[in-house]
Amino acid sequence: GETLFAIPTLANLLLQDRLRDAESWVVLIERFILPKARLMNMLVMHGMLSYYYAKMGQFNKTRIYATLLSERISDQGVAAHPFPLMSCAFVVMAVFVLLDSASPSLVNNPVDPLLANDTELILRPVIQCLSQDPFQAVSECFMTLADSIRCFILQGAHHQREGYQKLLRGWERSRPQTQGIQFVQAYYLSKLGQYADVTEEKDGFYSEAYVLFKSMSMDPSDWLTDPSPNWQPPFVAEVPLPEFSIPTPS
Repeated sequence: GETLFAIPTLANLLLQDRLRDAESWVVLIERFILPKARLMNMLVMHGMLSYYYAKMGQFNKTRIYATLLSERISDQGVAAHPFPLMSCAFVVMAVFVLLDSASPSLVNNPVDPLLANDTELILRPVIQCLSQDPFQAVSECFMTLADSIRCFILQGAHHQREGYQKLLRGWERSRPQTQGIQFVQAYYLSKLGQYADVTEEKDGFYSEAYVLFKSMSMDPSDWLTDPSPNWQPPFVAEVPLPEFSIPTPS
């Protein structure tokens, strides 16, 4: 009971960027729930913890949990259950947080060797799991996001453009199938905006993502990392809306 309540609760806090509120749940999960969790629950907790520690800047813990997930994720098989997909999604988002933290201006940046040495080992089994997941509309989005990271971790503008083109082609395929899945669309659009090198394209993707995040009562500034200096967020009427949340068991 506590496991099935803790997992969506922590997931919702992370997606709302309420990291301080998430801390007590992280402690509960690490100390009391994780040691006795069955495989599927353990893996989704590993995914969430990798993302939490990436957001907190504790990158070694991100690596530990992401590696633990990647080493065991093939053991769970294919199941019509949301937790395997959640596991992969949080790990992919965690690696993007690492990418955002890997600034070339930093000397001896601790993120750089982690990205160079561990990313492929983490992503390969994650992509394999996503390719088999029955929730294909969502899994294909995160599979494309994960595959694009392989380009973004490489130096050089041509690698960045290649990664962006992968995202763009994936969006053209996935957009019709993800209508109504607002968080997935908003997150994907935020990455298209981040890596677009044409200002008009960047601003267009960010505007779409902004509207979607607002529609879920989520703060767009938590997700839109580098809008153009002159970009103006689109007007969105302030209508009371329920927060986006993953359902918890009743």
